[in-house]
Amino acid sequence: MLRRHRPFQQTEDLQAQQAKYSDLPVELERGLLGLKAQAAALRDQGDYSKAIVYLFSYLLVELDTARCIVLSKGKTNYRYLRELARNQSLQTRLQRVVMLFEECYFGRRKITKQQFDSLWDDLPSFEEEIKRAANLVDDPSASVDSRLVGAIS
Repeated sequence: MLRRHRPFQQTEDLQAQQAKYSDLPVELERGLLGLKAQAAALRDQGDYSKAIVYLFSYLLVELDTARCIVLSKGKTNYRYLRELARNQSLQTRLQRVVMLFEECYFGRRKITKQQFDSLWDDLPSFEEEIKRAANLVDDPSASVDSRLVGAIS
C-alpha cells in the first residue's frame, strides 16, 4: 500500500488532499477549494450539514498526514477513534466531530449553527494538537522528553 504522507503543514495542499479522497468514508466532489476552505464556505452559506462532512474529512486527512491514524476506505469512524487511544485529547476532539457527523450524515438530522460552531471554534486548538502529535511522530524522543518533564513538574 502506497503511503501518501507529507510533512504536516498549516496550509491546505489541494492535490495531497484529493489524493486521499478515495480513502474517505464519504464521497466528495473534487473542487477548487481545500476541505477546510470548503467547510468554511458552506458554514458561511449556513449549510452546516454539508459543512460537517467537509470538516470531518479535513480532520481525517490531517490526522492521516500527521500519522496519527491510517486513513483507509472501509474503516469505521470508531476504528479511527481507537487509533487515537494514545492521545486522549485528539480522541476526545475527534469523537465530538464524529458524533455530530454521524447524527447528520447517517441520522439525516439538521445541524444548527451553534452545534457546528462549537466544533469550528475549537478547530485552531485541534489543529495545534495534530501538529504537536505529528512532531512527536517525527521525533519520538520528544515524546519521552515531554513525559519526563511532565512527570518531574
